[in-house]
Amino acid sequence: METRVGKIIYDMFVITNKQRVLKLLTSREQKRAWEEQEMQRRLEQMKKGELEEVRLLEQTASDWQKAELIRRFADRLEEKISEVSIEEKRGKLLSWLKWARDKADWLDPFTAKEDKLLGKRKQIFELIEHEDF
Repeated sequence: METRVGKIIYDMFVITNKQRVLKLLTSREQKRAWEEQEMQRRLEQMKKGELEEVRLLEQTASDWQKAELIRRFADRLEEKISEVSIEEKRGKLLSWLKWARDKADWLDPFTAKEDKLLGKRKQIFELIEHEDF
């Protein structure tokens, strides 16, 4: 009987230790899974931020391209204004030309320009100064 009681106590310790080890392994596995999910979440946030930066880059490049196109058009128009014989039309074209160049400057991400109606646009330097590249 005493040997059986000893065996029973021994078996209880073995079962308890197995349960403790299983609980520990389960806890570690849960922690590892949580850390992996957290890492995936952070990676997704970084990816989302990077895609937003790419969108900003594309928009800024597009704005610059539009500004350059308007300037080229304005230069060509300025060449043609001398061919306009009616002074009133020439004056209107010159006013419109100034307006077009002002809008090109406002669009240009390299130029700080505030428009009375449209407000101030951020220059490229203001857009990227807070980013870590």
